[in-house]
Amino acid sequence: MAKTTSSPKRRASAKRREPARAGRKASPPSDAPARRPPPRFAAEQFNRIVSRILEQQNFETIEEANEFLEKNVNSRTVDELMAGYEPEPEEVAQDLVYEAMGAEDLEETLDLLGRALKLDPDNIDALSMLAGFAAENEEDLVKSYASIVERAAGRLGAAFIRENKGHFWGIPETRPYMRARASLVSALRKAGRLDEAIGHCEAMLELNPNDNQGMRDILLGLYLQTDRLEGARRLFKKYRESFFAIFNWAKVLERYLSGDLEGAKAAYVHADAENRYVRDYLTGKKAPPKSPPDYYSPGDRNEACVCMAEIGHAWRSHPEALEWLRGLQPAGKQ
Repeated sequence: MAKTTSSPKRRASAKRREPARAGRKASPPSDAPARRPPPRFAAEQFNRIVSRILEQQNFETIEEANEFLEKNVNSRTVDELMAGYEPEPEEVAQDLVYEAMGAEDLEETLDLLGRALKLDPDNIDALSMLAGFAAENEEDLVKSYASIVERAAGRLGAAFIRENKGHFWGIPETRPYMRARASLVSALRKAGRLDEAIGHCEAMLELNPNDNQGMRDILLGLYLQTDRLEGARRLFKKYRESFFAIFNWAKVLERYLSGDLEGAKAAYVHADAENRYVRDYLTGKKAPPKSPPDYYSPGDRNEACVCMAEIGHAWRSHPEALEWLRGLQPAGKQ
């Protein structure tokens, strides 16, 4: 396990937010499952346990915290760390939600979410999932997610959000809030409320510049869709390591909209060489699937589908750019 980058100040702020947490024993119901969360949430669960252990310490320096981790955490397996660990009701609720996220049956999903909310009525992930099931239209969904995000922010506290800005995702208890806010962005996009979606994306990237959720890809598409080219250029500069299809094909559109046709063509040659499937989807030669895939690799058809989901709207908002693209030969024939 990598050494912590948490500071005593960060952990202290979390402790102040929940002063009754330390020393409080859990009282999970007898029917609480002993199963672990799906693999993609196992690390989050583990980090949450480590975070709780650190909160119960009183470190003066980051060096002391790292030394403690080296002796008591890094050398131990997950099973050893969890042995004798008694979760709080809120933690049991979150584990139930993790299971719900991996459940394939709707009835089981709803049962797990209901059990989670009995343990923790303010569980943000559970509330967000139920909002997605209950909303009758896009505006209802926006209102529901906006309310949940506000609730999540209140649960964290304004001081905590302010103090931990810049490394948000690294603190496990922030993730339900960030997931709910990402869901709000998606709902705002579908409702056509793009300015609001942009504002939330920008704020999320300020909280978490490392962008574990891929909000920069969504924001890039929104910037281009609304002709905010300077915003797109800022993202190109800030995330220079982004070399996948989304940024490559966004660069083509940005250069075209900037009036730099030579630069646009050069960017196109590079983008098409890196992923040749995007061009077929953009020009209408082939239709992408309705739902983006869960996984992809650079250069494959799945990556092209994800690219379309994030910046396809931006290209379609500029039909003149698509017409220009149709007039170009595939990169291999240039």
